Amino acid sequence: MDSTTVILYFDGAQCEGKLATHEKRQNARKTAINAADDHVTTFMDRVSEGAHIRKRHFTNVDKQLTNAFRWDVEARNGLVRFLENHGWRVVQCDTEADVKIATDTMEGDIVISGDSDLLIYHSIPVVWRPVCGGGFLEYRKKDMLSALGLETAEQLTVLGVVSTNDYNRSLYVLGCETNYEIVKDMKAKGSDDQAKDVPALMKEYLADERVVIKNKSGITFDTSINVFVHLHQTPIAHGQHDKPDTTALEARLEGIKERYQYARSKFTERKQAQLASRQATKRYRTIDRPPPKDSKDSTTTPPPRPRYSFKTRTKTVTHEPPQAMKRYKWKPWTELPESPLEKVENKLTPKKPAKKPAKKPAKKPVKKPSKPPTPIESMDKRQLWNGLKWEHPKATLRIGTIQANIRAALKTRADVADEMIDCLREAVGEANRTKRRAQRLIALYVESMAAGYMQPKDRDYLDGLCPRVELKDADGGQDSSENHTDDDIDGEPDSSSSQFLYAFLRHLYSGNPPTNRGVGKLVTGFIGRLQELNLYTPPRLTSAIR
Repeated sequence: MDSTTVILYFDGAQCEGKLATHEKRQNARKTAINAADDHVTTFMDRVSEGAHIRKRHFTNVDKQLTNAFRWDVEARNGLVRFLENHGWRVVQCDTEADVKIATDTMEGDIVISGDSDLLIYHSIPVVWRPVCGGGFLEYRKKDMLSALGLETAEQLTVLGVVSTNDYNRSLYVLGCETNYEIVKDMKAKGSDDQAKDVPALMKEYLADERVVIKNKSGITFDTSINVFVHLHQTPIAHGQHDKPDTTALEARLEGIKERYQYARSKFTERKQAQLASRQATKRYRTIDRPPPKDSKDSTTTPPPRPRYSFKTRTKTVTHEPPQAMKRYKWKPWTELPESPLEKVENKLTPKKPAKKPAKKPAKKPVKKPSKPPTPIESMDKRQLWNGLKWEHPKATLRIGTIQANIRAALKTRADVADEMIDCLREAVGEANRTKRRAQRLIALYVESMAAGYMQPKDRDYLDGLCPRVELKDADGGQDSSENHTDDDIDGEPDSSSSQFLYAFLRHLYSGNPPTNRGVGKLVTGFIGRLQELNLYTPPRLTSAIR
């Protein structure tokens, strides 16, 4: 960083709108101090008792002391004076530094902060958030608006005002996701094609039916509007905050730190004493060789001095065998065998395998007669439908193709059979033409997306055409046929993608618009998107023709 281009902002006094947040942080600090006190007491007891100290005993204390840390005003003012003496430009704010930063920020400036609330201010275009390793994450407001699908920066400000922040909480049951849907549905521009200001959008938000039902107490978010829109904060009057309570916490925290340092010093002394005792009990010492003596003949190396050890070696001692071994005595052979290897050879000679009895030929299992197929005349509508689902009709109809089946069933009425065959051919042809038309429209739509005409709403349409691949959907390289279910074979719709395609095909066939709910609403938007791209013109409705 360069001191000539960087301006450092420091917080000032507390403001009235943030009293609830300061009280919450003060309670969390009290909890951390109580936990640190308990962990330090446990640490001291284990040190005094000589118990083993593990890593978690240190991390428990260090974590709670870190949570209880607070940068007091004296230390902050000392850092400000130090930076000013070394040529840095420092701004000491009256209240929160966020408001002063939003006031001074100009076009092209970059704000470095870990506070995400800065993006709510209208005048801040870019925020860099520090991360581990000395790097930064860049957040540009234009890119965020494009990713969220919002038209103006005022909508983002309204979303930050009505959501939970340091100055107010969101309405009950209306979380960030619900508020985002409400703000996104609002019209960001007026009749003159100018962006609406924040007060007008807030009025529209409070008039929404979903907000009116939950806003029983009539909350208007005035505090957040004063801060994020009007850039105004009111400092706390002198003596209003609890100064004695803060002083007592600081004194208690210092006492805990002193106890912890004392316990760590005792632990270090105990470790050093243990190390010294282990070194004192070593029986052997390394004996260094003496330096070589000066001799006239430098080519000869003096013999090494014999090494000695403090250990005394005893002579080999013969022990009397135990009582259990005295029960066994060695006896000589009563009669020597002819050859010492006789028994060994007998053991090594493999025995001939015994003949197994011949197995009797197994009787062939008698096949039970299979259940005869149900005749077509006695089938109901469901059985006929299941039979026609199979790829080959012979599985149910037992004879050739559909044309042959019709002619075989209507031998005496050839005219009716020809009419039925023509009807089926016409239905198949119409289905084929509808499918080809849908394929061409989808292909043209995908090519338009690849050409750079993609908008945020197109992601929903692409998800309807083809669902996204997730990690749990991967089969690990195994045969995909093992994962097929009966639903896949039957061809029944088992996903929103299939329902989307079926609704689109029904529209192309009949010309009627889809229903305005569920997947039908998404298909209606997709048809409108095709019209915007000049790829498709829907047929006129019957009502329009009349």
